[in-house]
Amino acid sequence: MTGIVAGGTVSITLSGNKSYKWGAQVSTAKTYSAGSRYTGTVTTGWKEMINPLSYFAEHNMSDLNGTFETGHDASGLYLFNWSDAMTAYNTNPATLNDKSYYPPTIQEWRAIIPESSDYVYFSGSGTRTLSGAAVTIGGKNYTMGGTFDNVGNVVYATFTYTSQSNPTLYAIARYRTENMSANNPNARMVVDMQLTATPYTIDQVKNVVWNGAGVFSRLFPAAGWRFPSGTLLGQGTTGVYWSYTELDSDTVKDIYFYSGFAHSDDNAFKTYALPIRLVSRN
Repeated sequence: MTGIVAGGTVSITLSGNKSYKWGAQVSTAKTYSAGSRYTGTVTTGWKEMINPLSYFAEHNMSDLNGTFETGHDASGLYLFNWSDAMTAYNTNPATLNDKSYYPPTIQEWRAIIPESSDYVYFSGSGTRTLSGAAVTIGGKNYTMGGTFDNVGNVVYATFTYTSQSNPTLYAIARYRTENMSANNPNARMVVDMQLTATPYTIDQVKNVVWNGAGVFSRLFPAAGWRFPSGTLLGQGTTGVYWSYTELDSDTVKDIYFYSGFAHSDDNAFKTYALPIRLVSRN
């Protein structure tokens, strides 16, 4: 025999290209007999589960006219200065599949890439714990905590996102770099993320099937940057991406990765040219 106590909750999670969750509180105790089949119908009350990574576009922008790349080029071909990028996409967002895409704030970046390089540390050793990080997902503010560990140069993570006005979110993630070498057009960082109905341990995360339903993946080319002089640097070895968040009249927060670590506490001059990765809020 098994059952649900009075005041207990029951939930159903559906995972696919999008994930939905339904839940309800049981007012009276329920008892179920082993070997018996029980059915029910749920028609309303489904809520889409928000995957922080799914808000990021799958590709960088290839121009300032709303065109997304078709591949993931790391040759330094698609680099733009901050002012041009913000003028193009903050006031006139790019659109794709009924979504509008904008330049991400640094808090939106930090929902998938923590501020400090201590966490997504590709040659790290031992468990690292993060708490109290202020992040934004889908235009809503959350506090993020997580645990990180490595298997070789692959970083695994388990996240909890809490909010005073929104349901708590649980997610797991995997980070890795691929083809990282100078001038390799296929060099990139790959981030995979999946929502979970309950918190996972870091050991559970390491055993997840990462090509299953409900897993979102994003490839970030190591496209480097271009100086105002026109000189290219870091192609194939470094990824640096704009955020909307300014530090002062000359500099902006950005995200940065190479074969050693990834973090969202980097700064770039507005006159540099970097790749543009946009984020949706719907």
